[in-house]
Amino acid sequence: TSTEVENEFNSVWKNGYEFAFRINNFLRGMNKETSGISKDKKSIFLGEAYGMRAYIHFDLFSIYGPIYSTAAATDKTIPYNNLNLEGKYDEVMATLINLSAENFIKTLLEDIEKAESYLDMVDPVVRDFDTAITNTLEDHFYRNRNRRMNFYAVRALKARVLQYIGKSAEAAAIASEILDLNKFKWVDSPSSGSNYTLFSEVIFGFNNLDFYLKAEKFYQSSDAQRAYLMASTVHKAIFDLDNDN
Repeated sequence: TSTEVENEFNSVWKNGYEFAFRINNFLRGMNKETSGISKDKKSIFLGEAYGMRAYIHFDLFSIYGPIYSTAAATDKTIPYNNLNLEGKYDEVMATLINLSAENFIKTLLEDIEKAESYLDMVDPVVRDFDTAITNTLEDHFYRNRNRRMNFYAVRALKARVLQYIGKSAEAAAIASEILDLNKFKWVDSPSSGSNYTLFSEVIFGFNNLDFYLKAEKFYQSSDAQRAYLMASTVHKAIFDLDNDN
């Protein structure tokens, strides 16, 4: 019933589906593209787009539900926005609105599988990991692939979805497959001068140009009502201050 909370939820919903529409427009344009771009680069673009469409819909499903279970599989759920606007809009919209949770997940996994097929053996992160993921951020399409929807990010997303719907063994197999590559290495205990972004552990990450301003607002704000603060009594109750180094 809080207006502020309601506005936040409305914003998440609106921005999520707007993002999906942008991806759909991009996919339509890319599928029409016949010149001016190499076959491999086009395949990477398509794989990233299908992966991102699945990623945003999984987030929306996690927030707005229903919580997935065998009993809830036939329940009506949120739309999966893979609208082909060249088709009959009303007919497609009716299909989206009447989607069951089971078919939503099926559609989501189909997008993931498309992303996998486009990226497998074409994504530089698969062909030459050490070149595709450097230790520092670079403004280069074929590097820092762990900051884009790369092949392993799609595989990790698939593991998240399978775990969410109760297929834990399949999810664990994919997670083990990625860890066994020994490419995304755990960072040692941070010490003076360490890179606190834990860059080598990142399978998929976003760049947020407003991150510093947001952090400053919440952690250094002079407005106590908007800052992230903890009472000293709570602090002492939660953390073992004498032994926690």
